[in-house]
Amino acid sequence: SPSPSDLLDNAGEAEDWIELYNAGSQTVNLAGLYITDKLSIRTKYQLPEGEGDEMILQPGEYKILWADEDLEQGADHLDFKLSNDGEAIGLYQVMGENIHMIDEHVFQAQLHEGSFSRIPNATGSFVFTVISTPDEMNAIITGIEQEEIMVSVYPNPVKDYLYIDSPYPIQHLELSDCLGRPIQ
Repeated sequence: SPSPSDLLDNAGEAEDWIELYNAGSQTVNLAGLYITDKLSIRTKYQLPEGEGDEMILQPGEYKILWADEDLEQGADHLDFKLSNDGEAIGLYQVMGENIHMIDEHVFQAQLHEGSFSRIPNATGSFVFTVISTPDEMNAIITGIEQEEIMVSVYPNPVKDYLYIDSPYPIQHLELSDCLGRPIQ
């Protein structure tokens, strides 16, 4: 992001960060996995053991990794920084002589503050979001602002329930799906 994150690391510094999420039903030990900002160098940096269960990711848990080159600050700090000009992030596991891709994402220049999030949470495509949601479910919050009037519609995408917050009564509402078809 072109401006520092509001999220601070354990040293109180605003740094670029990468969030991992365990969408599975089994505990995942991140130690030993490889992460890179150069897809041509898949084994650039191996995640260390860390202290206690620092690198253990329980089902449904999130883990923030700091892309700040401050390795002395802990196992969750990486040996590279992210470029505002755009680059890539890859997460890999070495299995014997094979390198298994867990996830990769290439992003373009970031001209605005925000982050890339998988929408729906952990399973969808990467979407640029203005509001970052570290350690929380990824969601797009849609709003219309006019002076002091704020209407919020969330979550986006919708599965079961759609919430609309407005300080004033809503007199008319039309909903459509992503193809523009009216929703009854």
